[in-house]
Amino acid sequence: MLDPGFVAIRQRIMTLICEHSIDLPQAPSTVFAALDDFDRLPEWHAHCEGLAKQGHGPHAAGDKLRYAHCEGGKHRLMDGVIVTHEAPRRLTCRYFDKAMSVVVDFQLEPLDGGTRARHRIEITPQSLMARMTAAMIHAKADEQAREALRNLERLLARRVAA
Repeated sequence: MLDPGFVAIRQRIMTLICEHSIDLPQAPSTVFAALDDFDRLPEWHAHCEGLAKQGHGPHAAGDKLRYAHCEGGKHRLMDGVIVTHEAPRRLTCRYFDKAMSVVVDFQLEPLDGGTRARHRIEITPQSLMARMTAAMIHAKADEQAREALRNLERLLARRVAA
């Protein structure tokens, strides 16, 4: 028999959501190309150590991924999959491990010759420890998302200047 307290905690699984947007002077195709260049992800996402697609060829929905990142000095790996790959409008990936499931979504809209980039992260804690630290995870993820957009903006500006 399960402890009623454990059952109550299990039933309270919630998804943590971070949403941000940024207006960029580059066209959606240029912004999408930067997002779709997995080799360059560590340049604008500070906690990313690498993102690799399993297999060859252009990225497509259904492709399996392996995401390496560092959080709190600990190196971690997550499996993943490309959920949506609609150049130059949308790129969505889902990552998961024992502790959490994370959906990372970018939607790009043309805006006066540039792009409005909408970035959404959905984190669903899976483990008891992740659920207990959900508020801290949400705050860190929210700051990381803002920082990533600022870094992406700088990366794109450097590409234009080069």
